Amino acid sequence: MRGKEMGTVRPRHASKPRLTSRFGEFIGTSKIDPQVVPPGLFENTRPYLETLVVQINGTYQAGFYDACAVMCRRLLQCMLLLAFERAANGEVIRDVFGEYRAFADVILAHWNDQHVCLMRTE
Repeated sequence: MRGKEMGTVRPRHASKPRLTSRFGEFIGTSKIDPQVVPPGLFENTRPYLETLVVQINGTYQAGFYDACAVMCRRLLQCMLLLAFERAANGEVIRDVFGEYRAFADVILAHWNDQHVCLMRTE
């Protein structure tokens, strides 16, 4: 089972049928239903957002509700960061090294100074 490099794993090819029969339902061949976030909302946008939506729906479908909540938080974080960047307020959510601040700090920055509008404007 050892991989070529330290800390990696590579199963033997002969183990594939046994592993597939045991864990096949968790392999990405099953259809994921859009139970939480409709994938159409993020189609043809950023690939990592499309991947997040698949992961959100997949974890919910598999019954991993805590993981689904974490992925939803991650999607919210990405969307808020993109909103700041689009509003040309990216410097507000970055530290002195240019790295994004903690999510709680980004939320506080929004609520304290209203750098971005999070409501639909018609």
